[in-house]
Amino acid sequence: MRSSLIARVFTKRDTEAVRYAQIDDAAIVDRIWDQLERLDGLRLDAERIGIDCRDGVVLLTGWASSPMQRALVANIARSIPGVRRVDNRILVSEELAGEIMQTLIRELGLDAVAHAAVRIRDGRAVVVGDFADWETALRARVLAERTWQSLLAGARRLAERPAVTRREHMGRAAAVGAV
Repeated sequence: MRSSLIARVFTKRDTEAVRYAQIDDAAIVDRIWDQLERLDGLRLDAERIGIDCRDGVVLLTGWASSPMQRALVANIARSIPGVRRVDNRILVSEELAGEIMQTLIRELGLDAVAHAAVRIRDGRAVVVGDFADWETALRARVLAERTWQSLLAGARRLAERPAVTRREHMGRAAAVGAV
């Protein structure tokens, strides 16, 4: 009885391994990009997203404008056959701006930044608003930039594997179509 149970467990594991091995990681990445490209009306900035897959485990990196976009990309990746797990390391610009603002409040005080806001534009943290004097404005901008660079460095450490960007995917698709 015990040997037949072990044989059944072993057979099930072998079957799963074969099923996942049959789907190429590059094909999984291509399928995810194909699904993302169909989302024209969503305004997803696909140039800022990277996708990597190893042994059916998908790694998502880059930036999204909102938590909804971050979740959508992860859900699309999960829906692709052959994906065993999704590691979603996409950062959300709104959340990072909030973290930077919290740092400004902690370092400069609420009164100093009460009429300020942090925006993420073109890959940089920008502080906008009214300040009591130019020195406080300068300190806020420098502190925001340092915090932004620190957050970026942390994100780079999280994404130690290179990901396929949309541009690389398009080049690969063009090469396959030309053959």
